[in-house]
Amino acid sequence: MSSNADSNTQVWKYGALAAVAILLLALAPQAHFRHARGANWHGEFAYAHGDEVTYAAYVNALIDGRPRRSDPYAGRDERAGEPLAESYISIQFVPPLFVARAARVFGLDTARAFVWLAVAASLACALTLFCALVQILRDGRLAAAGTLATLCLASSNQLFDHILRHAASNNYLPFMRLYVPAAAFPVFFAFVALVWLMLVREGRIALVAACGAGLAFALLVFSYFYLWTTAAAWTLALASVWFFARPAERRRLISRLAIVCVFAVAALMPYALLLARRAANTDEGLLLTKSFRPDLFRFPELVGAATLIALFFAARRALVDWRDRASLFAAACALTPFVVFNQQVFTGRSLQPFHFGMFSANYVATLGAFLCAALVCRAQFARRRNSK
Repeated sequence: MSSNADSNTQVWKYGALAAVAILLLALAPQAHFRHARGANWHGEFAYAHGDEVTYAAYVNALIDGRPRRSDPYAGRDERAGEPLAESYISIQFVPPLFVARAARVFGLDTARAFVWLAVAASLACALTLFCALVQILRDGRLAAAGTLATLCLASSNQLFDHILRHAASNNYLPFMRLYVPAAAFPVFFAFVALVWLMLVREGRIALVAACGAGLAFALLVFSYFYLWTTAAAWTLALASVWFFARPAERRRLISRLAIVCVFAVAALMPYALLLARRAANTDEGLLLTKSFRPDLFRFPELVGAATLIALFFAARRALVDWRDRASLFAAACALTPFVVFNQQVFTGRSLQPFHFGMFSANYVATLGAFLCAALVCRAQFARRRNSK
């Protein structure tokens, strides 16, 4: 008993170190801004993306008690007899309502609420991802390394994508853009961890994990479009490879995914209703385009392709078992970018797909690449140790 407790404590020490490292990186712009402004700081917050100003204006309106359907661009509020149409901001209401409610409880203005959101979101992102990796790899050191690699290396992926497309980037740690995707990012990794648990555990734990995954997905639906669609694409990829590679578990896979689907449908029905009430010019403003053209050369897709090739050759050399659950998880992460960047081949609709490369698919692809590298390196070390 004592040995297990000591082991768990050591594992969480690695997780805490990774979380503190991400926290320091996330707060670096705030610290620099505070130092540079000195006495002229005036309690403001640093931002790296222009959209954060709009999000701050919307949260400020909610803190002041104004309605959910208020327009931060025009400064208009919904009034009796003068309803406003839904917007992409009002539909994605979970993060701003959460931030505004917390700010009112603790007596914070918008700027300070955003600074504290950076603290909470960075810690929560790191710890939820760490938990997921611990469950998969059963190794605290590897999980901590994977947390840092995924959140830091993936943040540079979009820089390469912009270089390849001869454009500039103004994002510092894209997953920390306030309030989205920062406030919803921990929920995404919680969803990933819970899906893993529901597939590998039995009994009550699996049932609770499935319900938790469904609830997490429902929260993502009303949090950020590019996260819930990536979660759906990743789940589809994982279910497909799992169904093919582990036929003995097909019935269990379907029954547990059905629970998640119940929550998903329950969330997507009111979501569709809100979308139907959006302003007439919303699609034009968001640059929704009609296209069936495939998109195969985004940087996350290149990372995913490299991961799949590496897994293939590792399986041929018997370094990994392609039917192993961790290998299937890595393969699903590698396949996800191809799904999100090419869904328009089937739907005929494309909504600013570069956001996937900045805020979601890049992190999933990097997670898959790290898992592949970890599995191969661990197998090689074990082989060398056994040969001595």
